[in-house]
Amino acid sequence: MIIIFARIFTVYACLIAALRLMGKRQLSEFQPFELAVTMLMADMASGPLTDPNQPLFHFLISIVLLAFLQGALSYLTMKSPRLRSAVCGRAVSVVERGVINQEMVREMMLSVDDLIRILRSAGSPPLEEISFAVAETNGEVNIGVGDEDMPITLIENGKLTEAALKHKKELSEKLEAAKLTPKDIFWAYVRKGRIALIQFDKGEKGGN
Repeated sequence: MIIIFARIFTVYACLIAALRLMGKRQLSEFQPFELAVTMLMADMASGPLTDPNQPLFHFLISIVLLAFLQGALSYLTMKSPRLRSAVCGRAVSVVERGVINQEMVREMMLSVDDLIRILRSAGSPPLEEISFAVAETNGEVNIGVGDEDMPITLIENGKLTEAALKHKKELSEKLEAAKLTPKDIFWAYVRKGRIALIQFDKGEKGGN
């Protein structure tokens, strides 16, 4: 009996530690690949819990390896917007200024009823009052109303995004005036025609 309790405690502790390393507090914050890793960990844990003859060491090695791979992928997706888009997908604008973005809705394979249901569950006001509605990569929908405008990312972790091309001149002037380069910027965004720059904390640098 003591051995069974020890195995349960060890498996539980390893799962908690692995989930904490992933840095998420609830399922709604998980990206698709993180959710897949979590489900795989849970499935692997059922083995040593239900079969006392299964070596616990194999489970521990597997958990460590999965946690390492997940951490490495999270770091790479943080550094590379292109890789993040390929692995996690991208946020999609489904409503703009009260108008449904039909192309994006079709791309997401949603019916109009599905879209209205999603907006309603997110506490949506009438469609004509919506400034923007964005379906995030974790499945959540963010809604802006009235004259609220959605910030568009121009620089992230020291690297220019595709959206930066549309604001190349203004962004260059802003950086030159501040005597900065994209590698100095943690996040730069444009909102209502104004560009904001947020630098890295002292000692950090982007664009690696």
